[in-house]
Amino acid sequence: MISKPKFTEFKKQECLSNKTKDSLFAMGKYIRKLKKEAHSLGVKQDGPVFTIYYEEPENPKDFEYEVFLPINQKITGITKSIGDEFCASIRINGSIKQFKTAHNTLTDFIKNNNHEAVGHLIVVYVKGPLLGFLAFIPTMVTDFYFPIKE
Repeated sequence: MISKPKFTEFKKQECLSNKTKDSLFAMGKYIRKLKKEAHSLGVKQDGPVFTIYYEEPENPKDFEYEVFLPINQKITGITKSIGDEFCASIRINGSIKQFKTAHNTLTDFIKNNNHEAVGHLIVVYVKGPLLGFLAFIPTMVTDFYFPIKE
């Protein structure tokens, strides 16, 4: 199920990150790597994992994205500050296989409300799978955010 689109703020967060060009199914290994890094730094996760898609995952075997793990403190030279942006957003309850429909609904909403997307798609895995990154799990809750010009 896809929610009705809305305008909202994507809050600022301090994050560990890993930018790559890889498959959608490889994302789980990057999430695990970031969680191990947080543990070795002695910091705690402070929000759900999210990804910035620099390309549309039309070819789920090879596209550019960056995985972020919000943490509870800034570490100079290591963390990135992400967020504090006005966005259009939409929520998927269920399989992320609805990606294209949600993406199109959100871009139409932006256009129909006379706004312009000014950044890359941010996908927040509010409730994700526990055993790796399996995109077909129907219990997932995923939020999409597009930074927009007001």
